[in-house]
Amino acid sequence: MNKHNLLALTIVLALLSRSVAEAQIATIPDGGFEQGLAPWSPRGSVAVGAFAKPHSGQRFATFGVGSDGRPVAFSTTGSIEQVLSVPSSPNLAITFWVWNTTEETDPSVRDTVIVQLRDLAGSVLETRVISNLDKSADYLRHVIPVAKYANKIVRLSFLGSSNATKTTIYRLDDVAFAQVVNPTLSI
Repeated sequence: MNKHNLLALTIVLALLSRSVAEAQIATIPDGGFEQGLAPWSPRGSVAVGAFAKPHSGQRFATFGVGSDGRPVAFSTTGSIEQVLSVPSSPNLAITFWVWNTTEETDPSVRDTVIVQLRDLAGSVLETRVISNLDKSADYLRHVIPVAKYANKIVRLSFLGSSNATKTTIYRLDDVAFAQVVNPTLSI
């Protein structure tokens, strides 16, 4: 086997091992929003559509737009949430992909998506904040470690809010349970 074939085989094996190590082990019902917002519980200004590029599939959820997918010219708040049973698995995490575009130029937090994991009594277990300062050219993966909540029922919520000054749009897709190699790392 020559050096080129050995290098190609090494790359393929590395990719396969990552795929196995980060395989989805349980599903979050319609985490890709292909069926719309069911079984998510929506409130306020949140839409699901195919009006821009999804991370995968045909649809994604979005905050900061109207039902037609166009940016709104006023302050908006919208949320989605779902009650989940956390499976038992080492290095378990909830992963999701967010593409954040903004017209904000001020180096201050103006618009946010707050991701929370709460118990059924309402106590906050985990919180992540994604803001207009986290704008990106494409989807970025976010990771919330949840192995310590194994066999518990939790409420996962995404609350998006934006002000009326400049448009910020958050696209959310592929919310899933996954066993990850480094569950504390957001990519």
